[in-house]
Amino acid sequence: FKPGDKVWLRLQNVRSERPCKKLDWRSAKYTVIETVGSHACRLDTPPGIHNVFHVSLLKLAADDPLPSQQSDDHRPPAILTDEGEKYLVEEILDERRKHRKWQVRVKWVGWAEPTWEPVEFLADTAALAQYEKDHGKVGSAGKRSLKTKRKMRR
Repeated sequence: FKPGDKVWLRLQNVRSERPCKKLDWRSAKYTVIETVGSHACRLDTPPGIHNVFHVSLLKLAADDPLPSQQSDDHRPPAILTDEGEKYLVEEILDERRKHRKWQVRVKWVGWAEPTWEPVEFLADTAALAQYEKDHGKVGSAGKRSLKTKRKMRR
């Protein structure tokens, strides 16, 4: 290990406040401050914990994410106005009902992935007006008429 490396510390000899030590074998990433001799390192541990540990209790922490954890989703910063932050909506793709509230799937300008947002957040936007012009009012697609309900009950 060299100074500046991030390492996991094995906490087998450190007393903790947790009731069970099952998952307590590593606590956090610590930074190596210096190497002490050939088999020990000084870490930036919090006060109350001795800061020199044998290398057998340390494991190098990976800084690079796994391939499935890498995200190439570039999200441009918001446009700052007097009212606050604003983002540009490219189009509205879909609608759904979740927990008694209606949400729309929004494709943002410059974002790779669309997100689900409450329909109230997009009130008075051109994209919502265009979606409602093409597909009808949000929330009306799943409703059946009263006549249809009565026919299905019989």
